Amino acid sequence: MYIYFAALQAKPGTSSKLAPLVGATRDVISASGGDATAWVASTGMPVGSFGISVRVEGLAQLTELQQKFAASADYVEATSKMTDLLAGPAETFFNQVVGAAGDQGAPSPFVTITRSTIMNGHLGAALGWGMEILEYVHKVTGLSGVFATAAAGNFFEVSWIFGAGSAAEGDAANDKLMAESEYIAKIDKGGSFFVPGSAQRSTIMQLP
Repeated sequence: MYIYFAALQAKPGTSSKLAPLVGATRDVISASGGDATAWVASTGMPVGSFGISVRVEGLAQLTELQQKFAASADYVEATSKMTDLLAGPAETFFNQVVGAAGDQGAPSPFVTITRSTIMNGHLGAALGWGMEILEYVHKVTGLSGVFATAAAGNFFEVSWIFGAGSAAEGDAANDKLMAESEYIAKIDKGGSFFVPGSAQRSTIMQLP
């Protein structure tokens, strides 16, 4: 499975106008067979950050969907309404899921994304460590998640994506992890595999 994500940044003061348009665009994409999800940033991203994600089997399916969007008058109309509200072009991400823990059903209402960039020469060790962290977090918190690598863009970037039913459930999971000395030791162990300062964490919530 791959996850395609288009990140949208609202101009200052336009978030309330952009939000319903992001939701409308999600609906148009889903009607075209894309099964899209619309998101708004909660923490770790600039205020006014939104996104639309689509799960696909690979680049071939993504390209087929994109061709449908380009030929859809409804899609063109929905996205054109956003133009004057955006701070710039959408930034796209395309990640391949290489590991999964727990039930991978529909996207959760509240999602935590942790990203980091692997240093040259440490790809194998970092991927192995990344899988270890994925499975450990699932065991301790009970949250379902995936470990993904960038299939486009920053080739050495990896992501851990965990879903929760609410922000409160996400808080409880984080509290459990921070109380685990084994978790802290595992994080320390992985520090030598990644570019210093590249680790970033953000939380996003589904738009209605």
